[in-house]
Amino acid sequence: MVKSTPRTSPPSPQRSAVRTGADRILNDAPHLIAGKRLGILTNHTGRLSDGRTIIEAVVKSRIASVAALFAPEHGIEGTAYAGTPVGNAIHRELQIPVYSLYGTVEKPTPEMLRDIDLMLCDIQDVGARFYAFVSTVALALEACAENGLPFVLLDRPNPIGGIECDGPVRDPSLKSLVGWMPVPIVHGMTIGELVAMCHGEGWLANGVRTDLHIVQLSGWTRSMWYDETGVPWIPPSPNMRRLSTAILYPGTCLFEATSASEGRGTGLAFELIGAPWLNADAVLGRLKQFHLPGVSFRKEQFVPRGYRVDRGGEAIASGADDAL
Repeated sequence: MVKSTPRTSPPSPQRSAVRTGADRILNDAPHLIAGKRLGILTNHTGRLSDGRTIIEAVVKSRIASVAALFAPEHGIEGTAYAGTPVGNAIHRELQIPVYSLYGTVEKPTPEMLRDIDLMLCDIQDVGARFYAFVSTVALALEACAENGLPFVLLDRPNPIGGIECDGPVRDPSLKSLVGWMPVPIVHGMTIGELVAMCHGEGWLANGVRTDLHIVQLSGWTRSMWYDETGVPWIPPSPNMRRLSTAILYPGTCLFEATSASEGRGTGLAFELIGAPWLNADAVLGRLKQFHLPGVSFRKEQFVPRGYRVDRGGEAIASGADDAL
């Protein structure tokens, strides 16, 4: 068990000049991709500060060509709901394959990698071990190592900071897409640091390694919350709507393993906990006894609605839940 001091609420936003790896690659490190046929592992969060996607920026630069795209859970556009398998597709504008790494295939196959010289990765993580993006990146890194392909990762801020670590380390017997790396639930690392650790510690299958390059952030400090970075917040997935969601997610997501609702199907997923059988007053009374710094609880009532809709656009509604 890794423990830390209690987390407090984030400070008021103070804009900083943080440059992500995506902002730096074409100007500061173009040699890493120059003249290569790229596979790009990304989604809608892979953007430069000027709003361009990393795909668009690379194509327009003509520094390298893009031969294939690879998408994590929720798809290349980030619109598929949690747990929904996503199939392969053809990119409408570029007419190149978009390989899904969520569904029947979680790790790039040799055939998927056949036409690329290098994998470029740009995805925004949320700082929790069980958010599946980091597992997908690790599996892609492993596939590249097994097939002799270099891997370039464009680093991004950890939304909930880089100081605190908290929660148990993943048990070896429970390795899965929602727990691939043996790290605490709150790992306190950027995605670049996490991938570098995975590679350096020999966590890939049979300890395989490849030519790994991390294009680091500039202007970021470990004490920063995401709203202090100046980097626009793009919801990484349909239910990760805001920074407050990411702050609560490492704890509230654990309720997915229970019969309680963690607010999916509402506008406040991972910010509400409830169930029809819950005695909210009794639970609130118990929670308030802990006197958690910066944390308050209140009673709410909500009706979660199914986030998989039928062809007619009708959502399935469940009964009302008493909630905290």
